[in-house]
Amino acid sequence: MTSQSSLVGEVIDCATNSSPHELGPVRETCYRGIARSSLSLRRMQRVEGDTCLAPTHQFEWRTVLFMDEADLAAVVRAVPDAKATLKGPGCAGQNVTFRYAEGAELCIGDVVRVGTVLLELTGPRHPCIKNTYAHAKGVHQVMLDEGRAGVFFRVLRSGTLKPGDTMSLLDRPSPRFRYRHVHALLYAPNQFTWDLKLLEQIACLPALGEHRYRAVARKRATLVKEGVRFSHTDSRSCRPYRDEPPVMVLGSHGAGDGSNWAGWPVKIWLLGGVMTTLGGLVLLKIADKGNNQIIAAQT
Repeated sequence: MTSQSSLVGEVIDCATNSSPHELGPVRETCYRGIARSSLSLRRMQRVEGDTCLAPTHQFEWRTVLFMDEADLAAVVRAVPDAKATLKGPGCAGQNVTFRYAEGAELCIGDVVRVGTVLLELTGPRHPCIKNTYAHAKGVHQVMLDEGRAGVFFRVLRSGTLKPGDTMSLLDRPSPRFRYRHVHALLYAPNQFTWDLKLLEQIACLPALGEHRYRAVARKRATLVKEGVRFSHTDSRSCRPYRDEPPVMVLGSHGAGDGSNWAGWPVKIWLLGGVMTTLGGLVLLKIADKGNNQIIAAQT
């Protein structure tokens, strides 16, 4: 745990994001960054002027997204076709693009002062397929495998930040758990882990976001105890969305009560699919019975 302030980076640009519906139904959730001279951040609320594109983005620990400029450059090197679009404020959905100070790094639970805002690092971003829709084929996969999708913070003290502001580290409760390393242990093909002790430690990190990280580590630890193993590729279908309890969810005017928890639409969709299948089987049975009666009448 650190007891004195130290420089970890600098803000390059700020942005809010909206969803360009003119792209059509398949791509309507792609990113459109709007550069801002500053960002106003408030506890238990989304970034002022920002659009939450999906229910799973509305958790309190996913309030503001930072992205390292070096990560953006690395993704472009890996996927050159993304060069034209993966640049500028908010290009990948981030609210803040920053540059690390030399030799600096960020860990789970870090408390950072930026401008007049006090932030707590709650974990890496698990990228979704929108990054491929918005840029080029392969972008999502590179971000996922290499942990280059950014990092989330929650707001501990309201305030504002702007380009040029420094990022000062005030506290580091979990120095062993760099945020990029935690992502790699759960999702990266070259560092994917089945180490029970390590998984249990990740699952118990108090600052780490529940969705896709603590819950995944906890579920994989349970599988280890049960003697279950699967490949890295298969593991991506083991994300326990429906196993998660309701979590405090953000709204445009503050925190909600979890009533729009993302697990319920999944359950309703699955139930609808089951009912449709059963209905189809019943209709086929009725039609088959009718055909048999017609055949019997003709003979």
